[in-house]
Amino acid sequence: MKVIPFSKRKNDKDRAWVEVFFTPLEYEAYIIYGLLKSRGVPCHIQRLKHLPHPVDLGQLGGFHILVPSIWEKIAKGIIENAG
Repeated sequence: MKVIPFSKRKNDKDRAWVEVFFTPLEYEAYIIYGLLKSRGVPCHIQRLKHLPHPVDLGQLGGFHILVPSIWEKIAKGIIENAG
């Protein structure tokens, strides 16, 4: 019997999600999220308000916009040019 090993992923780094924007304001997070989605950028909002102990103060209650690492430069460019 011959055992065929699984191939190792060469692009695991490309699959990582990175933060491109942070805000403590929910409406601002959804504006940026909508802007990126409308341009075809895959993105996700990470809400820190849904921790076991909800907090609404500063960075503890903020929203992070995450994109795949291969989209980081594009997403940051869109955000910078939107202002």
